[in-house]
Amino acid sequence: MLIIRGMDLHETILLTTTSKKSHTTVKECLKNQKFLLLFYVYEYLELRRESAENDVFAMELSSLESIDPVPIETWKLSVFVPIRMKSYGIGSRVVETFWQNKLDVVDTTLEYLLDLFPSLSLELKFKTSDLKMVGKVLHWSKSVKEIRKVAVKPKTSGNYKNHDELVKMVLDECASAKEVLISLRTSGNFEYPKSLNSDKVTLLNCNNWVTPEHFIKLFMNCKHVQLCYQNYESKDINAIINEWIESSSQIETVHVLGSHGFYDKMTLEQLPGVLSIRQAIVPFVEKYRVVRFRERCCCYLVQQSTGQRALIGIAEDIFFLTTDFQIGQSIEAMSIDGSRDEEEDEESSGDDYISSDDSDVESVKERSKTTIGLLRFPFLAQVVIVEHMDLHEAIALSTISKKSHTIVKRSLKNQKFFLGFYAGRGLALVRGDPDEDDSSQSFIMELTSEKEHDSVDELQFWKLSKQDPIPIIRKCYHSGETMIFESFWRNKLDVVDTVLEYLLDLFPSLSLKLKFKTSDLEVVSKVLKWSRKVKEVTQVDIKPKKGDEKENHDDLLRTVLDECAYVKDLLVDLLTSPEFKYPLDKSLYCDKVTLLKSDNWVTRQHFQQIFMNCKTVELRWQNYEKRDMMAIMTKWIEGSRLEKIVIRFREKCCYLIQQQITGQQALIGIAERIFFLTTDFQIGENIDAMEVEVEDDEMSSDEEEDSSDDHHSDSSSGSEGEYSSFEEDDSSDGNE
Repeated sequence: MLIIRGMDLHETILLTTTSKKSHTTVKECLKNQKFLLLFYVYEYLELRRESAENDVFAMELSSLESIDPVPIETWKLSVFVPIRMKSYGIGSRVVETFWQNKLDVVDTTLEYLLDLFPSLSLELKFKTSDLKMVGKVLHWSKSVKEIRKVAVKPKTSGNYKNHDELVKMVLDECASAKEVLISLRTSGNFEYPKSLNSDKVTLLNCNNWVTPEHFIKLFMNCKHVQLCYQNYESKDINAIINEWIESSSQIETVHVLGSHGFYDKMTLEQLPGVLSIRQAIVPFVEKYRVVRFRERCCCYLVQQSTGQRALIGIAEDIFFLTTDFQIGQSIEAMSIDGSRDEEEDEESSGDDYISSDDSDVESVKERSKTTIGLLRFPFLAQVVIVEHMDLHEAIALSTISKKSHTIVKRSLKNQKFFLGFYAGRGLALVRGDPDEDDSSQSFIMELTSEKEHDSVDELQFWKLSKQDPIPIIRKCYHSGETMIFESFWRNKLDVVDTVLEYLLDLFPSLSLKLKFKTSDLEVVSKVLKWSRKVKEVTQVDIKPKKGDEKENHDDLLRTVLDECAYVKDLLVDLLTSPEFKYPLDKSLYCDKVTLLKSDNWVTRQHFQQIFMNCKTVELRWQNYEKRDMMAIMTKWIEGSRLEKIVIRFREKCCYLIQQQITGQQALIGIAERIFFLTTDFQIGENIDAMEVEVEDDEMSSDEEEDSSDDHHSDSSSGSEGEYSSFEEDDSSDGNE
């Protein structure tokens, strides 16, 4: 297996042709690798291993009449195919094949490669108008799981014939291909009645057959659309844009090139409630460019019913729609009101990105010194402004009034948020990547006892619920770069019904992580019951507060297991009494469960019932007899989501097992006093070839056991927003 995986693709495929056994061996060894097949019809094909950039198997297609009188080999690819090895320099080898009819390559070579690599992806490029050839290849391609691209061009450039039937066939057969490119001319009365679902569609010679009705029917489920030689009047464009606004269309970019100079002379009719844009960064032919629009009616900001925003406009003789744009690097640099003079536009260049060095930014800054109320801007301008705010400023804005709350909520509804709640200590809300260290994307709040503040000079009061306003103090760290809001409470448990509820209403799709360092059942129970409202709880960690580590927490553990059945990552560090029991009629569905002190209450019946729907299970201080482990493994073989088990044990052994239903294989064994099950493993037929370290010294495992109490901090490593002190404070309880 290791030898075959180390061979280059050319030698590997040559090996498969020698016998059925070698074919089967190669197929089994490479079944989990990804391959891309590029077929240039009538010319040649390439098979590429995607994990290695330069690992390519190339085959040329030649006519049988062109065989020179030189030694010829044959390969068995369902039939015997004459071949000749060619080299084009160091490391570049090509297999030249000879065909009576090149169409036979479909039933031989293509079928052979698909059988060898069933999960390969496919790209097809036709440079032919042969309906029979295109039809046969496209019909065969239905057996391929993923078609990345289909490109069809005429055999010779400057071909002005109409190919209505061929275009219809390509659209029929390639409706779900990721990318479709057609460079075939069609007649003016050509029609196509179906919808496409491709990521990208390019029609290079439309001849004006794509009417607004056709566009709406064909492309609303696509992401990127490019049309050439298609002229739309202003009313046609409005019909397409109105459909995009009112529907849940997937379109992200549209580029339409008309006949020479057609769109240069056009202005767009303004749609009701949209914002005129004078300058933006937009993609043009795979490159981003700054576009400065000469007329106010050349570009508008529109918003879909789903909340998705887009720019529509005319520039460089192209009508475009794009959801990928930028209207300014910062609030101060944005020209929302479009009040720049025409003379400034004439002098400015369209080839540079907007930056702080632009000569016109200073004048914008001067104008920005005059405070303008947010609500005076059009709604879409308000959205853009709020989106560019630091997160803590946006949340502070939302507390001012119901209207400002609504604006913030609608402006940020499509963004991702991660909320970490550290019971009794504080919370951190992060926008975007939770591992990115960016204070502007975080909102941090400390929870402090109300009796601990003695001055009201710096206090603000935030109204977050029907309860009394919350006293807040803003604190700056790191030269003002980090902002932390300290809040004061008579009862810190009230934070659940106020701050947590407020943030969940403001960001309904946020993800939640909970960390408890408390033995207070009331605190844990209230927070976990509230967490049911959250769509995704990624992590729950619970351990007792300092001084309670040796106490039994039966009721607390029972509550955690009841409430956290669907948490992605559950870690519990609680002792239980010998009498602790948990019902056998309940199950967990976590990706990972770690019990640091299971104390032998997890019987084999508990394991079979509770953990078989999890992916990873780790138990500390759990002793199983061999018959217990055999029963658990029998249950896994019958069918389970489990991919990994780690349990402390004494003996050493290892077995390979396989599930009956799915065929999933796993290793089970005992090593270094740990019982394990894992579906992620590697074994070798030749022991000498295996690079495995064997340690006879048991000291390392003893050290691991002694440090098991530190697993809590290890398993939850990573960014905690801006506030690591939540992790360091052991003194506070959840309720005071």
